Amino acid sequence: MHRYLFFLFISYASVAQSVPKEGSMLNYRIIGFSVPSVASASAYKLEVAKGNFTSEDDFKRNVTVAQTGDKSRIIAEVSSFSSNYTWRITSLAGEVVKATSPLYHFGIGTIPDIDTARARLRIITEATKYKDGYIFIESNKALYDMKGEPIWYLPNTDEVPIDLKLSTSGTITFIDANKLYEVDYNGHILWHHDAPTTAEGFHHEFTRMNNGHYMALGNTREYWKLPAAKNQVAHSAADSERYYQSMLFGNIGEYNEHGDKVWSWNSSKYIKNSDIIDSKTADGKFDIDLHENSFYFDEKNKNIYVNFRVISRIVKIKYPEGKVLNSYGPVYVPGKSIRMAGELFCNEHSVRRSKKGFLYLFNNNICQAPFVPKIILVEEPKNGQGELKKIWEYECTIENPERFNGRAMRFNKGGNVTELPDESLFVSMGEPYSKMFIVNKNKEILWSAVAEKLNLSTNTWEDQGLYRASIIVSGKDLEKLIWNAGN
Repeated sequence: MHRYLFFLFISYASVAQSVPKEGSMLNYRIIGFSVPSVASASAYKLEVAKGNFTSEDDFKRNVTVAQTGDKSRIIAEVSSFSSNYTWRITSLAGEVVKATSPLYHFGIGTIPDIDTARARLRIITEATKYKDGYIFIESNKALYDMKGEPIWYLPNTDEVPIDLKLSTSGTITFIDANKLYEVDYNGHILWHHDAPTTAEGFHHEFTRMNNGHYMALGNTREYWKLPAAKNQVAHSAADSERYYQSMLFGNIGEYNEHGDKVWSWNSSKYIKNSDIIDSKTADGKFDIDLHENSFYFDEKNKNIYVNFRVISRIVKIKYPEGKVLNSYGPVYVPGKSIRMAGELFCNEHSVRRSKKGFLYLFNNNICQAPFVPKIILVEEPKNGQGELKKIWEYECTIENPERFNGRAMRFNKGGNVTELPDESLFVSMGEPYSKMFIVNKNKEILWSAVAEKLNLSTNTWEDQGLYRASIIVSGKDLEKLIWNAGN
């Protein structure tokens, strides 16, 4: 059940009144404070007291934040969620007080998912770089700093968001219960779009494009004509040698600001019968779900890279023509399982293109023992045809493997990788081990952590079970997000 209370378009220029507004209930601890500027002022002093005060003396005795800047907009961090605060800004010209705002009041709410007694981001390696970065963790609906402290949560939803991340426009996008959302820092809805039906719902990836449109993966269910299999029924007596089965394929859809679909590509037009035949399970049944699990839109070169986990394949598509330019990964060979044929990657997630034009991805690597996932960087064939060439690889590590009691750790679900400005990589390992880390090209770990939850029955900390995570690279990016929002 969704309880979004607002549907607003808020611009940076609209912040003219004092914010946070009087009586606001916020969902974050890093806050943009603003009052109207004073023409003769050269400095502004922000004071924040923990508690709800109307008395000047009480306010002064309880000030916990005192910060000065040269603008009437100041970003500051307060100590805790589920608390009330009082604040004001004083305008100064040298030592002379030009104006003092009234005492304003706001509260900060909370959700169980950010209760650090029940869920935590445990730091393994403290940040040596990107110290002012922030991490979105989908399963917690929360944003954490690099020290493992929650600083923001997604309000007004009971669902676990999918692909929760910062857009290039200083907004937040995610998928929630078959709906696409773009929200601001306060959780106010800026744009949303519903799936046509539950069966054709959105999944895995949703991105705001540079032209203001939106692109997302969706499902397409079609009946497919196939040779007989144990779980199929003859379509008719006259067609006893051919069978029809409901198959779940994927599509990529582009939506404009009004929610109209303006472009799409459907994988059922590309997938061949041999791919489906070869994806049979051990009992002879067909794997009826062949949807994509990630895409990357190279807007500069007008190419889309789409990843198919089940058949371990990456497909390169020309936009907007929809023409398949190349396919990377194993192809069907009679008598050989396509699942076990991947020498470069297997069951991979999160295909991306680097600034230098290489492809990198999270290789779940479930085909080859010891099944430890790898991050690989590959070069495309220069003439447009041919195979990928691996140029760099990093094998992920597992701390305290004894916690898994000797179980084989196959990373069947999730995982993603994001290139950072210095070409280091932010990685989330997915399930069953919810580790995240930053590694540079020299294979040095610059930061690492594990998302954990408390097992109330045993009073022990266990892996949170992440599908993926995303990063806000710096405080400047967070600042853009903060000032793009209203209260």
